[in-house]
Amino acid sequence: MILAIVFLGRPEALSSEPSKAPGRLSPLVVTVDEIAKGQPKPAEPPLAPIEVDEKARMVRVPVTFTQARGAVEWLLVSGPKHATASVLTTGCSSKALAEALARLGLADGVRPGRTGAGEVTPPQGTAVEIDVVLRTAEGRRMRIPAGLFFSQVSGGEPVGRGKWVYVGQEVVSERDAKISITDLEGGLVATDLRSPSAMIYWVPDAADAGAPAARPCYASNFPLPREGEVRELIIRPAAVAEKPAEPAEPAEPSPSESPSE
Repeated sequence: MILAIVFLGRPEALSSEPSKAPGRLSPLVVTVDEIAKGQPKPAEPPLAPIEVDEKARMVRVPVTFTQARGAVEWLLVSGPKHATASVLTTGCSSKALAEALARLGLADGVRPGRTGAGEVTPPQGTAVEIDVVLRTAEGRRMRIPAGLFFSQVSGGEPVGRGKWVYVGQEVVSERDAKISITDLEGGLVATDLRSPSAMIYWVPDAADAGAPAARPCYASNFPLPREGEVRELIIRPAAVAEKPAEPAEPAEPSPSESPSE
């Protein structure tokens, strides 16, 4: 009875006017940023595409440093899914990267397989060289081997000698469709041989002798670039890359890598 009296004492309970339902319910979808700012989020600039230089036999991928520290399972991932465990990220898909590398004549290889606790068989495929190229607002250009950005210990010296091996996308067939597991997972270039669906793997020299121990990698003590620098990842067959090293900051771009490429 007390509850009834309290309920009847509410003004809305005594109203004889029936409630009116809206004629149509429209979905309302807003982001956290829109709620905070009270206005629509501006459109992001279009993503730069992958570039293929068939004459120089190299592929250029636009990338961004994630600033990740600690364990890094990948050198490069597509999208934000694994950005906290990768040195670099890109908006380009694995399909676009595979098509670009196919134009250089790279064929799919064999991905690493586990043979026991902590051991894997090394991947088999085309060896490639991977560099990070930085272009500053002042026009200076630096080309850095990708292996300098990760280490065997957290914050330690960059990894020793090794090689990058291209194996291609991990694709499964479902009826009449082909599904890219690499695109679903987002990992493109792996620093850990246990990564199941990467396209390129880092293989330490010790792996050449047999089944190596799969060890995690970490962000190294190599300094990261400043804000405002244009970054791109260059991938090319190692056979093409075997030539005298060019200076880290050449006064003039080399003929094979001029800004007009």
